[in-house]
Amino acid sequence: MMKKTNLTLLALLPLLAFGQAYAEPNTLRAGDIVLFLFGLGICIAVFLVLRQLFLWYWKVEVVIKKQDEQIQLLKSIYNSIEENNRLTQSQIDLVIGKDSTT
Repeated sequence: MMKKTNLTLLALLPLLAFGQAYAEPNTLRAGDIVLFLFGLGICIAVFLVLRQLFLWYWKVEVVIKKQDEQIQLLKSIYNSIEENNRLTQSQIDLVIGKDSTT
């Protein structure tokens, strides 16, 4: 929770600095809009770079790959159990003498 809060504050800090630096009453010039868009672009670029850095640092790709492997293993276990259940049911039907086609 603390990491998300710190990251959010770090991302919003440049916007707050730009917002306080150009607080003139009732005036909106084209240069102000350009500066705001420039600051917003810088914030987005910093966010994307930091996002890739954090994903690399916490090895998110490795975790996702391991989760995919676990899903495949669980599917194969499930299929084996289903096959075992089907064979067991057919053996029970054979021993009891029921016809499995009816």
